[in-house]
Amino acid sequence: MESLITRPKGPKLIGNKLNAIKCNTCGHIRYPARTYCNKCQGTDFSSILIGPKGVVATYSTTYKKKLNDKQRIFGVVQLFTEDGEDSFILSGTFDTENYDDVKIGKKIELLPNDNNW
Repeated sequence: MESLITRPKGPKLIGNKLNAIKCNTCGHIRYPARTYCNKCQGTDFSSILIGPKGVVATYSTTYKKKLNDKQRIFGVVQLFTEDGEDSFILSGTFDTENYDDVKIGKKIELLPNDNNW
């Protein structure tokens, strides 16, 4: 039997936007799209595209890394719909090794990496 928790719905990306769902019962946004709302357990959804524009909410760097590994900056961003009415929090790695390039509140743009999507 297939679990409802692990069954994704649809492609993860459409262009450079996240293909998410918005619960029609409570308004919660879920990505990747699933078959139920993890806030109210509703099953009535509308498709919603999130991003590619957003802002940095917080970030951190790896202090202990392998000798051959590059410095990584991990962070949490808030991505918005085009109309700015809805947003979604997403975590990932920033495409820079320079710690000074990342600041809380800085505007960013989602650039999908084919190896990780």
